[in-house]
Amino acid sequence: TPAPVHSAALATAGDLVFIGQGTGTLDAFDSATGELLWQFNLGAGVHGGPITYEVAGVQYVVAPAGGSFHFGTPAGDELVAFALAEERASMEAYDYPATSYEQRGAATVGQGAVRQIDSDTAADTRPATAPAAVDSAGRRR
Repeated sequence: TPAPVHSAALATAGDLVFIGQGTGTLDAFDSATGELLWQFNLGAGVHGGPITYEVAGVQYVVAPAGGSFHFGTPAGDELVAFALAEERASMEAYDYPATSYEQRGAATVGQGAVRQIDSDTAADTRPATAPAAVDSAGRRR
């Protein structure tokens, strides 16, 4: 039985709609026809909406794959980024495994790093930089 969708859809200016599935796939659809154009298995349920950003003229889509015990979906701990090519059918995946732990606070992403901010002290408690991260100017860090 397919898992329910617990992810927001992301629509791009290039007429693509990305939806993360509880079953662990990130799907890309043609926004005009609804045709499934591309699918990638992240290995864990997607329960957060994908985001997009552009660096040095390249558009990226990022999706969290963490799963959920409560929803009975495959578990994992990855934030996966895809570089969108000129042609919609070819997308390359980059992943960086993370660790899972429970803590109150907020996670922020920017300039090639994911940071966890403690809600009580505002301290940057667990900065993590991906090995192929790029800064806002498109330089590899």
